[in-house]
Amino acid sequence: MSLRNGLMISTLAAIAAGLMWVLLIQASGWGLWLLAPCIGGAAGYGMMRGMQMRGGMPAGIAAGTITLLVIFGTRYFVISSAVSELVRSGENEAI
Repeated sequence: MSLRNGLMISTLAAIAAGLMWVLLIQASGWGLWLLAPCIGGAAGYGMMRGMQMRGGMPAGIAAGTITLLVIFGTRYFVISSAVSELVRSGENEAI
């Protein structure tokens, strides 16, 4: 297996963890920042599985980058959804 396979599996695992994080945030209404490291764990594990448990600096840097992108993307989605909902509720009250 290669770095390409590691990137693919790592990205899919991190996105799946990010989606679960979003669902938990929306279901509970809490920020749940303590779950952010789960995305890193999923990305790292996916990278190692894709590379047949052989790592290295390029694989670690790639998994870390994927982790940061998914965490920031998840937070952007959660915050933009909350702001959109506040704007919609504010428009309904003004009418």
